[in-house]
Amino acid sequence: MSIEIFDGTPGRQDIEFGKWCQEHRDDGFVINIHRGKNPDRFYRIHRASCTSIEIPTRDENPNPFTGRNVIKVVSTEMRALNQWLDENHPNQRANEKCEKCSP
Repeated sequence: MSIEIFDGTPGRQDIEFGKWCQEHRDDGFVINIHRGKNPDRFYRIHRASCTSIEIPTRDENPNPFTGRNVIKVVSTEMRALNQWLDENHPNQRANEKCEKCSP
């Protein structure tokens, strides 16, 4: 299973997430999901090129995309992301797809 998790820890912050998205603009997918295992929490799946997950150029907080309550789980394989959801959030499925980028 080839996934990466950007969770705000060193080497897994906004800058690395942004680079991954740039490198995988044409073939990458991103799950935007709250930390923890609460099945009622927000999550959404995007294409790596989606403008709604672009790193802002200015923000007062360091790592606003990966250092707060939400993490990014990425892969070039939708199957790998679904497997990650099954293992880590068994009550959720990747059916909340972004309307903007239609992954």
